[in-house]
Amino acid sequence: MKSGTSVAIAMLATTLISTPVFAEKVLNAEEVTALISGMTVTERPAKKDTEQTAYYDANGTVKSIRKDKSVAGKWKVNKTGQLCIKKKKKFRCHLIVEENGSYGKYRVKKDDQRKLKANYLSFTAGNPNSY
Repeated sequence: MKSGTSVAIAMLATTLISTPVFAEKVLNAEEVTALISGMTVTERPAKKDTEQTAYYDANGTVKSIRKDKSVAGKWKVNKTGQLCIKKKKKFRCHLIVEENGSYGKYRVKKDDQRKLKANYLSFTAGNPNSY
């Protein structure tokens, strides 16, 4: 019985050592603001093979370019830390999640399931593209 227990422990230890650990962190309001405010951000929408670049001015305005089309709107971070962007009629809010050094933007559905909307590719201080 002891040898069977030793084998089981050895197998468990091997599994734990070889299983990758993914460190996921949902950013809070302060972290989202620090990441976005005054930055030019490039993202890739989850279901599209395009990139979008946006400048998030510290004054709460956002200007973005996608497929050579310019769109202006407003942005804010709500109490729960979600990044909210208004480009047409209403704000749409998203969780920002950091996982192993990369950031993603997620919509939270009514059943609390997350749906990836975009992956952030880069963050550049200021507005180098003069949006």
